[in-house]
Amino acid sequence: NLLLEKNEEINLQKIIIEEKNIELTDSITYAKRIQSALLPSQNKLNDVLGNHFIFFRPKDIVSGDFYFVYKSGEKKYFSVADCTGHGVAGAFMSMIGTSLINHLVNEKNITDPAVILDELNDALALVNQDDRDPAFVNAATVHALLARVSLYKKDYANAIDHADAVI
Repeated sequence: NLLLEKNEEINLQKIIIEEKNIELTDSITYAKRIQSALLPSQNKLNDVLGNHFIFFRPKDIVSGDFYFVYKSGEKKYFSVADCTGHGVAGAFMSMIGTSLINHLVNEKNITDPAVILDELNDALALVNQDDRDPAFVNAATVHALLARVSLYKKDYANAIDHADAVI
């Protein structure tokens, strides 16, 4: 009798866990749709990069990586970035990074790759003003490369050794 009772309890727990797993997976899958909406469209990629390919395969459903493209006259900008963390944490960081780069280039009209990454670093530092978790400072970083290419000149900056763009 005790064995049957314990089996019923275990089966009930299994059902609860399976339901929670479905809820979490559905939520993360929807977050992927949001994250994908922040990445450049295929039309924009074609317009800026022409003949290209992008290998983008998240480890989990959502990703800590992102890419950015922008075109202004003859100048073309592209960036690839890897945010520390996988899954949901990395996805949050990539969405913040994507939004900030878009803001810096499209709204503040900053065109120098090094200045863009400096501004990105400064903005990301504001995200981590909270000193309740000092370990977060060392754990949350963005490694990024940003390039500006025109017919006559190419320049780039990277944040790999750029104070690790601490968040």
